[in-house]
Amino acid sequence: MNIFFATMPRSGSEFVIKLTRLLLNVNYQSLISLTPGRMLNRENEKSKIFQEKISEGKEIDYIKENSFKYIKVESPSADILSYDLSAAFPSSKWITSFRSIDEIIISHYNLKTWGWTERRILNAYVCDLVFYEFLDRQKRLFAVNINEPEMFNLDKMIDFLESPVNIRDQAINFINNWYVVNPLDRQQKKASEEVLGEKDIPPNLSSLRDRHPWLLNIEFRYRQLWKNFI
Repeated sequence: MNIFFATMPRSGSEFVIKLTRLLLNVNYQSLISLTPGRMLNRENEKSKIFQEKISEGKEIDYIKENSFKYIKVESPSADILSYDLSAAFPSSKWITSFRSIDEIIISHYNLKTWGWTERRILNAYVCDLVFYEFLDRQKRLFAVNINEPEMFNLDKMIDFLESPVNIRDQAINFINNWYVVNPLDRQQKKASEEVLGEKDIPPNLSSLRDRHPWLLNIEFRYRQLWKNFI
């Protein structure tokens, strides 16, 4: 069984990956990551090969030939790769993380090196939702809401992943702690940025929904989708 993680950067993806690893008892080394620009594990040589395969239309063949079973696809709506993967691996299961759009914007705003603009975040937020709804109609999606741990349904996720029954206790301690696996300051240090401690808030964040009133409907659809997993 192939497991794909379709997530937006800074949305809590590392949390759901760690949780899934616990429930399936797999190590991190077995996971490959495809960045929004489709670099493979952020390694230049591997990425060059993968980019060549994309240009030849053979990226799915490459993934199959290398028997990649666990793949993180950042920003699934960045291209059609996620749709092609879902077709090429019809029995695959997909995991994602939902996080407040405000928190995602704040996190990116505090990453001066590579953080996304508000416009890019909103575009991905809308387009990713279309893909999640597409998967959900096929009963191939499980979403974890990072902001509401008290609503998390462990048994539903175990059933979805078809995890061994005896693995439940192993995950309970992790769930009870519910901590940030990949905090902002770690990303700032990784990018050699100054770590200030307190987060800067974008000056126009408070008017986000006034400027983009359609966002209320998108948030409603995310919430309706998430209700399937609680």
